[in-house]
Amino acid sequence: MRKLKNLAKRHESENMALIKNLLDEEKELAKQQQEALNGNGKKYEMLEDVVSDGTIRKLAHHYGVRLDD
Repeated sequence: MRKLKNLAKRHESENMALIKNLLDEEKELAKQQQEALNGNGKKYEMLEDVVSDGTIRKLAHHYGVRLDD
C-alpha cells in the first residue's frame, strides 16, 4: 500500500511539472504573438498615416508609379 501511495505522489509530481512546463511554454507563445500583433498594428498605422497625409502620392510620383483610386 505504501508503494502505491509513493507511486501516486510521484506521478502527481511529474504531472504537475509537465503542466507547469506547458503553462510556461504557452505564456512564452502568447508573449511572442502579442509582440507580433503589436508590430503589425504599428505597420498598419504607418500605412494609414502615409495614405491619409498624401505622402503616398508624393512617393508614387517620385518613383513613377500610377495610383488608381
